[in-house]
Amino acid sequence: MSLTKTEKQPSEQYYIEGEFDEVLGTGEVITGTPTATVVDNAGTDATTDIIVAATLEITADERGVTVQIKGGTEAKSPYKITIKVETDLINKFEVDGLIYVKDE
Repeated sequence: MSLTKTEKQPSEQYYIEGEFDEVLGTGEVITGTPTATVVDNAGTDATTDIIVAATLEITADERGVTVQIKGGTEAKSPYKITIKVETDLINKFEVDGLIYVKDE
């Protein structure tokens, strides 16, 4: 499992992808509604500060998830993003990654 490592400026807004190929079996796909949460470096919920609402989607091959990120501040960086999914075989998986915000 992996999540695109990202370093961004506060004004940037773009999609990142969480891949689950390493843990999904042959023919197994992500189903249902994935979730994504974000906390800042103090452990405070920052989901609405970083994730653009209603952009969390299962990829076309149904083996990953994309989400659009925005904003953030260098003072609260790095942000930890967690994406959770369920599969058609009722398995549950989670991937974590860090988002570094640098105002350069």
